[in-house]
Amino acid sequence: MLGLLVASSGLFGTTLCVAPMASATTTVATTSPRPVLWTFSGGMPFSGDAGSFFVADRDRYCPPGSPVNASLTLRRALANARAIVIALAGAEAVDAFDGSATAKSATQARAAAVDMFADRKPVPALLALLRVHQLQPKDPSILTSISALLNILGYPKESLAVAKATDAMPVSPGQAMGISGQAILLNNEGHALLGLR
Repeated sequence: MLGLLVASSGLFGTTLCVAPMASATTTVATTSPRPVLWTFSGGMPFSGDAGSFFVADRDRYCPPGSPVNASLTLRRALANARAIVIALAGAEAVDAFDGSATAKSATQARAAAVDMFADRKPVPALLALLRVHQLQPKDPSILTSISALLNILGYPKESLAVAKATDAMPVSPGQAMGISGQAILLNNEGHALLGLR
């Protein structure tokens, strides 16, 4: 339905479907929207009238207004993502992560991203995944997860640019828990396109 986070190669659990939820708090730990998580599985069919559900929540899933211009390069989208993290977490926190042992290892940064996401902290999860991407730039699963986190945080323009660049890579994101990595990526693109009207 909305953006999935990739679980390939030990990344996020793919039984998660995520949607942004606004937050009005001011502390760093709770500044970012807390993701709403739903189980996504062919074994759990939607019960009830799906049409009525989507009509009732149309403005949430398809914001009214004119389409938003979304032409960004991958490099610009990733630079924007880092600026978003700095704005939400603070430069001091980002500098502390950048100087940590975790930031020197793709394996440790990936594990930190999983832990932060499981703890419903998408901002530090995004920071850790941005670092993993720097260390492993050819891993499409990392970019797919970055795209999903940008959707969660409410940045569909950046999310779409990352997803489109990932889609153009010669290798598709890895399958996770029986869900096609390509389907997850396209799901993220669809979520971003909804946000961009």
